[in-house]
Amino acid sequence: MPINQEYGNATRVTQSAPLTIGRGLPVAMLGFFVPSFITAQLVQFYTQSGNAVLTGNPVVGLITASAANRYYQFPAYFPTGLTVCVDNGAVDLTIFWQPAD
Repeated sequence: MPINQEYGNATRVTQSAPLTIGRGLPVAMLGFFVPSFITAQLVQFYTQSGNAVLTGNPVVGLITASAANRYYQFPAYFPTGLTVCVDNGAVDLTIFWQPAD
């Protein structure tokens, strides 16, 4: 059984285009940090199915992440890569993750 770690890689997201971490590989997400107040920053996380990105499988519905200087704990497993999409022109958040399996 894998050991649950409290630390991981940091990937900063600063654009609304989809970003994939670990394409095709298992990824364990720890959470994400929003450094400043951004009105109605809508975040969605997907795990890929085949070559699909945004037609893959959403892990949860839309998340409204707008609190300044807040870390959102989000422990989740993405078996075929983690794709994040932020629907807002002013995007700024950091994803904390680690390779899984």
